[in-house]
Amino acid sequence: MGAFHVWKKGGWFGNADEMLKFCSGSGCMGVLSDSFSLTEQEQERIGEENLDSVTKWPNDLQIKYEYWYELPVACPCGKTVCAREYLPDSYGFNMSPDKIGDRAEELFNMLERNADIYLVVTKEDMLIHKARHDLQTHGDTKSYWSKLGHARDRELVFYPLKRIISDLAGGTSLSSRIKALLVA
Repeated sequence: MGAFHVWKKGGWFGNADEMLKFCSGSGCMGVLSDSFSLTEQEQERIGEENLDSVTKWPNDLQIKYEYWYELPVACPCGKTVCAREYLPDSYGFNMSPDKIGDRAEELFNMLERNADIYLVVTKEDMLIHKARHDLQTHGDTKSYWSKLGHARDRELVFYPLKRIISDLAGGTSLSSRIKALLVA
């Protein structure tokens, strides 16, 4: 069990990374921005001196800002138009390492082969689910916190783009490399 998450690097000077949303269309792995933005024309209307003060914006832009998360967003695939708040922020799986490798490669290609990969693998399957079960079924908080602590015992692997490019240039497929990292 696990999930893919896609994060867009926020930039250098204190900008936070942005967790992207997935298209909910069947078979689509497109990703969509999950942050509020203004068009250049809207920014000009507001004026540079007022950009950081929403209360000084024109009323229509204040309303846009207040409800932006509920506004419809369309995936470039053309399969999905829905409110941003209903788009999933993870792509879940219950797959073999081969299938995970294939999906990771598919997602990497969809991101124009321009992404780092960060793998988090728990050392024991289903511990978070077992902890929740203990808490909900038996009210056992001691067991819950103990299992949750063990669930945090995991392997972390950072696979930077520079290394991915080197491996792919050497003839290795990304899917086979991901599988090797998962089963190592």
